[in-house]
Amino acid sequence: MDRLEQVKEAADRLERERFAARCRELEQVYAGRDYRAMAVQAFTGLMDMAAEQDKETAWLGIFPLHVGLATGSHEVLLALYGEEFYFDPLPLCRYWRPPVFDLYFEEDMEQIMKELRRHFPRIWRYEEDAVRRLCVEYYHAALWRLCAGLEEEILETESFRRMKRAQRFTAFFGRFRGEGEILWQLENK
Repeated sequence: MDRLEQVKEAADRLERERFAARCRELEQVYAGRDYRAMAVQAFTGLMDMAAEQDKETAWLGIFPLHVGLATGSHEVLLALYGEEFYFDPLPLCRYWRPPVFDLYFEEDMEQIMKELRRHFPRIWRYEEDAVRRLCVEYYHAALWRLCAGLEEEILETESFRRMKRAQRFTAFFGRFRGEGEILWQLENK
């Protein structure tokens, strides 16, 4: 096994141990009304834009951006598409920084890199970047869970009701212009 794989394997083991506690902390934070309301507001702001522009929407995409990992912004792209999906010439987009996720992730990275440096001398930047890309997947899974859990709250908003929707409306979570997983789907009667 080459050194990069060894570093990543050690990092994965460390993050797996840390993330169990972090996940419970995130659940507690987002169980509070304030943080849930902020999360729902990110979606309703986008839906208000669609209603104002009278855009018929069929797809809601939620994309954690890898550039946000590199820049430290940890932004998520929220996008509404028409039935044309990725071929929609004018999708509506909005950026969202889920509170607390970035703080917890950066704290984890600080501790994990500190521990890795004790076992692997002279960790190179590319190795640190690989560790960050690996460990952020845990946070993306938690974000997926949060977004799936917000379904009912989002569907009950006035913004969602005002937005014009196609016969089938689908919310999905995944990579921008890549694979994704359906969170929920609605059929208009």
